[in-house]
Amino acid sequence: MSTLTSPAADSLTIMSNESRPMSAGAGSGAPSTVVELNAYDVPVTMKDALQPRDIAPPITTPKTHIIFEVLAELLGTAVFVGFGTGANCQYAVGNGGQFMSFSTVPVGWGVGLALGNAFAARFSGGHLNPAVTLMLVLIGQVPAWKLPIYYITQVLGALAGAAITYGVYYHNIFVYDPGHTLERTAGLFGTLPAMDMPAFSCWLAEFFPSCVLIFTILYIVTLKPNPPFPVVPLALPKVLFLTILGVGCTFGSTTSFSMNPARDLGPRLLTWMAGYGKEVWNYKNQYWLWGGQLGAFSAAVFVSLGFHAFTWLERHLLDDRRGSTFLRIFNPLPQ
Repeated sequence: MSTLTSPAADSLTIMSNESRPMSAGAGSGAPSTVVELNAYDVPVTMKDALQPRDIAPPITTPKTHIIFEVLAELLGTAVFVGFGTGANCQYAVGNGGQFMSFSTVPVGWGVGLALGNAFAARFSGGHLNPAVTLMLVLIGQVPAWKLPIYYITQVLGALAGAAITYGVYYHNIFVYDPGHTLERTAGLFGTLPAMDMPAFSCWLAEFFPSCVLIFTILYIVTLKPNPPFPVVPLALPKVLFLTILGVGCTFGSTTSFSMNPARDLGPRLLTWMAGYGKEVWNYKNQYWLWGGQLGAFSAAVFVSLGFHAFTWLERHLLDDRRGSTFLRIFNPLPQ
């Protein structure tokens, strides 16, 4: 760790991520302000846990940070949901039946999430999911005031992505389902589990995969320099792709593996606006609320509580505090 102290009245101490000597001028005696540099020696001005440290952050003022973050979440979520709902429509109503394989659906959702996260990561961290934002708020990595802003932005991005897909496949949908019925094509956008599926199974099919996804993101966020697999600048998008692919191939048929309140609510708004009627909200005793929203949000709370419980156990029950993974990251001990 190196320092650079400027001779100005309010001296500036810069901590570089690379351990090479840096010096300039003599210190003044005034209090120093510590600024962290990334690998490009650019000050790290945004403290999102998901933002990659090896990509230079944008040079913006604090007032414009949230604007760029909102635009990044909007674009990233639109790409994610556009690819995912496009995979749904291609599988169900695509011409010729050459894509009549469900395996293309999780691949489409996985690629969409990976690309959306990669596009948004530099500015916002690429959450693309209100449940992920909630988890990061609960573990103290994102300020709470950003949660409603990100939530609204992610829903609007999901609506935009679903609207693009609807525009592309409108003719195919009309030919396949002229009456725009709930049973045939509404589920290509919002998630609609079968009416005879038990409510607990539907909730569990959202809760458990959401726990897997959110814990995977938490694990990547808290990685040490020597993880069990290679970590490169695009590690998170790759892991997200594999996670979505695995979930879609194992738990995808019950509720269409939403795991994301925005991914369900945005496309559901699209179907309501496209004339599918109010039944998109009333279906299965308001499934959109207790399944589409609370399934993933409850997983975020569960994973966050588990994180805090594990941290507490490390603090109070383990003797070798220097070996503590979470403590060294969030509360490093003096060496």
